[in-house]
Amino acid sequence: MRFPGMGWRGRLIIIGVGVIAGLILSLLMIRRPEEVKPTPIIVRVSPTGQLTDRLPGEVTFEVANLEGVPVEVGRPVPFEEVKRSILFKPEAPGSVIWVSQDRFIYRFEKPLSPGTRYEFEVRGIPVGRGRSVPVAPKSFYFATPSFELLSAHLTKWSGPELSIEAEFNLPIKGIGLEGFISVETPSGEPARITDIKLSPQGNKLTISFLNTGDKLYRLMLKKGLPSTVPGIELEEEKRIELAVPERELYITGISAEESAAGYALNVICSVQGAAKVRIREEVERYVRIEPPVKFIVQKHDKGFRLIGDFAPGQTYRVTIRAGLSAENAVLREDYTQKVRIPSPAPRVQFAVKGRYLGRGFGGIKLPLRVRALKEIKLTVWRVPPQNVTWAGMSSIYNFEYYGEPIVKGKKMAVDAEGETKLVWIDLAELIDPSEPGIYRVQAEGVVPEKVKRRYERRYWEYRRRWTDNAAVVITDLALIAKKGRDKVYVWAIDVRSGAPKRGVKVALYSQKNVLMGRGTTDGEGYCEIRYERMREREPRLITAEAGGDFTFLFLPASTIPLAPFSVSGIRPGKASYRVYFYPERNLYRPGETIHFAVLLREESTFRGVSLPVKVSVRDPRGKHLTDLNGVTDETGLAEFELYLPPTTPTGNYSFTILVGEKPIGYGNVFVETFMPERMEVRVETDKEEYMAGEEIRFKVKADYLFGAPASGEGFRFVCSATEGSFTVKKLPGYHFGRVRLRGEPPRASSTGGGTLDEEGRGEGICGIKDWSIFGNRVDLRITVEVEEAGTGRVSRGWTTVKVHPFPFYIGLKSESRRVEPGREVTVKGAVVLPDGTFKEEPMRLKYEVFEIYYDYVRVWDPRANRFTWEHTRVFEPRWKGEVETRDGEFELSFTPLTYWHDYLVRVSDPVSGSVGELVVSGWGWYEAEKPESPEILEIRLSEETADYGDLIEAEALLPFEGRMLWTVELDEVLEHRWMEAKGEVSKLSFVVPQGVTSVYVSALLIRTDEKYLVRRAFGVKRVRVRPSRHRLPLTVEAPETIEPGGKLEVVIKGEGRYKATVAIVDEGILRITRFRTPDPYEGILRDQSLGVETADTLGWVVRKGIVPQKPGGGMAERMGIEMPTVAKLVSFWSGVLESDE
Repeated sequence: MRFPGMGWRGRLIIIGVGVIAGLILSLLMIRRPEEVKPTPIIVRVSPTGQLTDRLPGEVTFEVANLEGVPVEVGRPVPFEEVKRSILFKPEAPGSVIWVSQDRFIYRFEKPLSPGTRYEFEVRGIPVGRGRSVPVAPKSFYFATPSFELLSAHLTKWSGPELSIEAEFNLPIKGIGLEGFISVETPSGEPARITDIKLSPQGNKLTISFLNTGDKLYRLMLKKGLPSTVPGIELEEEKRIELAVPERELYITGISAEESAAGYALNVICSVQGAAKVRIREEVERYVRIEPPVKFIVQKHDKGFRLIGDFAPGQTYRVTIRAGLSAENAVLREDYTQKVRIPSPAPRVQFAVKGRYLGRGFGGIKLPLRVRALKEIKLTVWRVPPQNVTWAGMSSIYNFEYYGEPIVKGKKMAVDAEGETKLVWIDLAELIDPSEPGIYRVQAEGVVPEKVKRRYERRYWEYRRRWTDNAAVVITDLALIAKKGRDKVYVWAIDVRSGAPKRGVKVALYSQKNVLMGRGTTDGEGYCEIRYERMREREPRLITAEAGGDFTFLFLPASTIPLAPFSVSGIRPGKASYRVYFYPERNLYRPGETIHFAVLLREESTFRGVSLPVKVSVRDPRGKHLTDLNGVTDETGLAEFELYLPPTTPTGNYSFTILVGEKPIGYGNVFVETFMPERMEVRVETDKEEYMAGEEIRFKVKADYLFGAPASGEGFRFVCSATEGSFTVKKLPGYHFGRVRLRGEPPRASSTGGGTLDEEGRGEGICGIKDWSIFGNRVDLRITVEVEEAGTGRVSRGWTTVKVHPFPFYIGLKSESRRVEPGREVTVKGAVVLPDGTFKEEPMRLKYEVFEIYYDYVRVWDPRANRFTWEHTRVFEPRWKGEVETRDGEFELSFTPLTYWHDYLVRVSDPVSGSVGELVVSGWGWYEAEKPESPEILEIRLSEETADYGDLIEAEALLPFEGRMLWTVELDEVLEHRWMEAKGEVSKLSFVVPQGVTSVYVSALLIRTDEKYLVRRAFGVKRVRVRPSRHRLPLTVEAPETIEPGGKLEVVIKGEGRYKATVAIVDEGILRITRFRTPDPYEGILRDQSLGVETADTLGWVVRKGIVPQKPGGGMAERMGIEMPTVAKLVSFWSGVLESDE
């Protein structure tokens, strides 16, 4: 609302107390930040945390928002006045000296104590004698290091005498040093020390000793080496190995540079004769920066960078200590240089994630972070609805081609010269919100020419930093869509309330922008659009319009992933028939005849159908062997046989069943030379899952197939442990345990044996002791071999169990699809127990972030007769710290330094040893940006297997309250219903439809509010449909025993007339491949896959709050040689039999 002649500070007189109060509140809410007088704050304090170098002599404070407050630069403020504002515990007297308008130093009057934690609270800012500006109390701390060796290196490495220089962080007592210092050769022999000198500062020792000609020496410092500080001595023995260098390392210079991640000091090194200078050792202990700054090291081919919280305009004294080594070279002397940090480079960045910008709560404004700029230029393009398909959202450059410019280079004052500032771009002042389409907003900093010249060597790199883009649609409409076989189902809702929207006009377009259908939503905000799959058209884009509001939904980019759910199976509607292939057995010898049957049924009705059927057979080499033709009878049954000559190659034979030349089913059998098993071996454990360290005891029971126990037989066992992967369905996208970047996962095994008792029973214990090599869940297979008496053959049995190496697992997940320097990456974490539930007790975990780079070497490959490149991964530590869990969850973040490096995030618990790792990839340009996945919604069913017409009750456990969209679906939406979801569960009842073998219950839970804070949860559950009308109850009557050569009579009884096949096979053959008895009922009524995809726009809404191994030898052909039968096999195939009346 605007009032003529009135500015932001104008006065408005309105009659009515209630109206006045409401307007005052509104004005306070929309008042610009610069109108509120900022409160001074402490923005940077150094040093803090655990210190590893010398004792600090001062603490530097950087202050913001002190404009207009005079400070006395250069004039000390005495301790008696300072202590009212800055309180140290234990007390550390000192004075304050201002060095600039926004920076002061607290200088200690006397040395601090080593190995001590100093806590200090800032209650005010002492700006001068007798003057202090109050601030919100804030506490800090630092811990001084104990007496430590900082570095040691050879300063003289040739001639009859060599010299070592050792530097300490505290002065050393120079009396009796000989008893604490010695030098050894690699063999442990002492090298005679000729002299020990103490530097004038008292913190360096020069140790001279005789040259023994060795290439490596060991400096030994005994525990108790005294410092001049009373009561302080070396707390543990030090052993430092020093290689005799071949050449000298030089520091050619240190320069300050700015990257997207902040400021860095670039240290350039050189070694004579070396093209690269790769520093392998830990750099941090060789670097000293005054005033102290926390930093991390990024190594490169010419040295390293020190990336830290450097203050613009501050001058730092940087010392690289002697002893730093690389490429068999060493820095002989300390290198010291003063470096001034330049003023910050301009930066522009949109502080928004999303594509759909609502009209309410503050209007259509975009937040923008701006630094070191007085003004910016705004350019806006609009893509009209008819071009949305072509422009897309993944490439902002398509907007210039498919869109039109609305605003060009409009300047906007931001006044952010000294700090990073958050400004708001009001799109209502730039565009006509009533014009539908996608808007691309480009903000570019107006950079003076003299500033551009400062960055002319890296102009294009810096230019990217002072230009940013955002693409949004101005809308309060949200869409939920489900794409089925020939329909798209759409629900339109209000983003803020979640209420359905009536009368929304919806259109469906293909990937080529062809209109495929239209519809209008009803009172539930619902419509369905039928489409035809023709000319390779696929639904891609949905647009929606209502009362001037426009939105769209890209189906491929917004589809909710189904990976966490069990939705696999045969595709519904893919074929008109279902086929089941079953042989009498699946293992044959050359020279035998394969008998098998094919059962053909209609889709949906599952009635038998009489049709010509062709079976195409391919040999183990994939070559066509033969075609078998037949006709199914009225029940859909047909039998076939295939003779295998004695010279038949061994291996896997595949069978393809075709109707009308269209493949509708597959099967396979194995051809091998084999001996039937004569024994059954069973292996059992007390439970299915164990914790590492528990005794894993198993039991063995072996019986001959003719009934007698394998009493007195010997057995051997192998326990094989392989690292698997731990997953939790309700946490999709989380990676648990260690990341295996290269090579096979670790394995371990143990063996043993024993003798079975009279009942054929035995016991064993898996002897694997070291589970620490595993970084994830372990799959343990226990295989037992029992010897058959007098034959030399063995029979096997096995079982598998899971072993958890940790009492809990740490899982990590990052929503970042693209690493960009300076843009924060957030990693979410979860701590779960082996049963998948959260470990709710609070914990403190340690985390580390490593930068991964690849060291390439060109090597000669004699087999390929050419040069190839080999690489090794190098993990450079960048950040580390601690994180606390809350209800089993935590979050950490880091800011990448480059585009091109990958990053490894490791979170660990030092007590249990549990570790979680995640790789965040760099240069992920090939990945499309995706919205955040919804939470997993757990759905429970009253029955998971049901018959036609059964009433099923589904209930979803609610992680939060909101509105629930329930659907029943397969390859189309069968039912849908909106419900208010309150309390702990939401329920839906539905009747199982006919003509299907699977049906799915889907639930999408949403919660929205006036601030566009959207929360989503999604779940899918399968109901297996097994109609009783299609099951034929049968009973089989046969004698339990029969004498060799005797006649076996089998009686099959069923209801009504039917046809059947009977196979009688030696159990010893079936056990070789673990062949299961054919089940035509389950074979025909197989599960169907979910053929509906769900997508929505809610994940893109801009928030306005806080921002088994196969048997045989493959294809071993015995060309021209007849393979003898070494044992008579029991295997009978009846063919198709018809029941009597």
